[in-house]
Amino acid sequence: GKSQEQVDKLDLKDDVLRRANGFYTYFAADIAYHRNKLDVRGFDLAINIWGADHHGHVARLQAALDGLGLDGSHADFLATLIRQGIVPVMAPLTHDGQGSMLNTNADTIAGETAKALASLFDVTLVYCFEKKGVLRDENDDDSVIPIITPEEFKEYVARGIIQGGMIPKLENSFSAIDAGVSQVVITLASAIKGEGGTIIKK
Repeated sequence: GKSQEQVDKLDLKDDVLRRANGFYTYFAADIAYHRNKLDVRGFDLAINIWGADHHGHVARLQAALDGLGLDGSHADFLATLIRQGIVPVMAPLTHDGQGSMLNTNADTIAGETAKALASLFDVTLVYCFEKKGVLRDENDDDSVIPIITPEEFKEYVARGIIQGGMIPKLENSFSAIDAGVSQVVITLASAIKGEGGTIIKK
């Protein structure tokens, strides 16, 4: 037994979500449903399609499945699609759990997806934007820095060479490398299959 204050603080109350068909679903019932599908009945895959307004329901459901010894990750599903030649498109929309939609940094979504797939594939994460790569001089489009290590990144930031939106892009890059992504490249969208750009290394 926990007090109502503890229940509210820990967000332990059962979720109530309204489906597109007008019916309601509950967190505890969803755990039981997934366990029945994956463990009792032996299904290999359960596909959940959620909107961004799920109020954190997905993350808690994933944690519950992991706690039951079932894989609650989405990486295997994405891997299945990729192996079938299907290209998943990840919309950078999230929810703050308080009723507001958030336009999340797309680099973060791409980085987290790459990290999730790193144990299943040899992953190269490519960030595309309007320049040829990370520039030493923002007024010279040909001043591409070919390779950036963590130490060089800190130095470039301290000197003001790397600034603004490029900082979180590179932070996401190093986070992906640390999580097992083989390589991160920052380049033009038109150069995605070619050489050039900036390569991020440890």
